Amino acid sequence: MDNEIDAIVPEIEEPYALTRVLGAQHETRLAHLLTLRPLHFIFVCTFYLLILKVAASFLIEVITYPFPEWKPSGTVDPRKIIEEYGRGSAFLMGVVFAPLIETILGQWLPIRVARIWTENPKILLWTATCVFALQHIHAGFSGLAVGFGGGIVLAFAFLAWYRVGFVKAFLMTSAIHAVHNGIAFVGALFL
Repeated sequence: MDNEIDAIVPEIEEPYALTRVLGAQHETRLAHLLTLRPLHFIFVCTFYLLILKVAASFLIEVITYPFPEWKPSGTVDPRKIIEEYGRGSAFLMGVVFAPLIETILGQWLPIRVARIWTENPKILLWTATCVFALQHIHAGFSGLAVGFGGGIVLAFAFLAWYRVGFVKAFLMTSAIHAVHNGIAFVGALFL
């Protein structure tokens, strides 16, 4: 079964081809990410994910400030979810199950489908990023923007670990997403 899965995994012939996705200025940082140990990789990617999320949220707030009617109305508030479902259920949904399901639907499936037409890591990354962002459109434009920021980090992580195998790519990407959601969960409990 594992060989079947590996057969659909894109092999990146040049390991650092993936680092050229965002332009030359990011190439060194991304190449360094590929040399990190798994736990360090998870925490550094989570940090990038949080920075992109904060930047996207700030940008949305600045853009919509003069136009109150543009304010995102569908934003998901983790505190309301915890209040409605309880801590245990909210933790299981947001920190355990959501990352697993969204990794399948937001990274693996789009990459597998895109591989029918291309092996280009840039196209695979942007395809997975856009699909992941669209999964968060239920939270309005802000969810789309924040999902795009998070999606690019998660797609990069998935493709980077795809070279090693599907299971490791799935677990690493899910772990990054789970740590991120866990930080949001803890923040919602104490803020």
